[in-house]
Amino acid sequence: MKYRGAFGLFWFEATILPIVAQSAGVGTIHRLDPALDQLVPPGAVIEKVIGNLQFAEGPVWVQSGGYLLFSDIPANAIMKWNPSDQLSVLRKPIFARQFPPGIQIGSNGLTLDPQGRLIACEHGNRRVSRTEKDGAITTLADRYEGKRLNSPNDVVCRRNGDIYFTDPNSVARNNPPDPNGDFTTELGFNGVYRVTAAGKLELLTRDVPYPNGLAFSPDG
Repeated sequence: MKYRGAFGLFWFEATILPIVAQSAGVGTIHRLDPALDQLVPPGAVIEKVIGNLQFAEGPVWVQSGGYLLFSDIPANAIMKWNPSDQLSVLRKPIFARQFPPGIQIGSNGLTLDPQGRLIACEHGNRRVSRTEKDGAITTLADRYEGKRLNSPNDVVCRRNGDIYFTDPNSVARNNPPDPNGDFTTELGFNGVYRVTAAGKLELLTRDVPYPNGLAFSPDG
């Protein structure tokens, strides 16, 4: 089973065999296996619920509050949307220093830990952060062996509290040269990491050319 998604907000494509295509609303759902019906009902359609975003990424649904959080990367903000069509800013700015308009400098991937705290990959700050219940921001990882991370991209949290994230050099690759050196890579490689529940940062692999999305299988 293979899923691909781009969040803008948003199109969805599922890929399994044989193909049954369903097109309504915005985009198309390709059903290649009846098992998908257990996740996405046969009559489901894709709706555009938010517009006028610059580059939306990293959606996470907060079940306890009934709302959606996502990153608008160039807007340097984490946004909050609820089903009554209310859009608000949860956190801004992510990256506090001055930067040219349009630079992909804000947060990207978001997830929740077992305690319901927000975990965020922050491009410009080159870190993985946690928002505490009182709103304070804790840095979980920003350096590996003394060198700054590239630009953490996507993140998932395991049931035991371990946090896994990808760290491609996307900010340096996708933006103009930075005269201040804020986005110059120090590591020299792209990696996939784990932050253990005890707070230890571990490199899992540096052999993936451009690591991005992460997901766990249903059995964890």
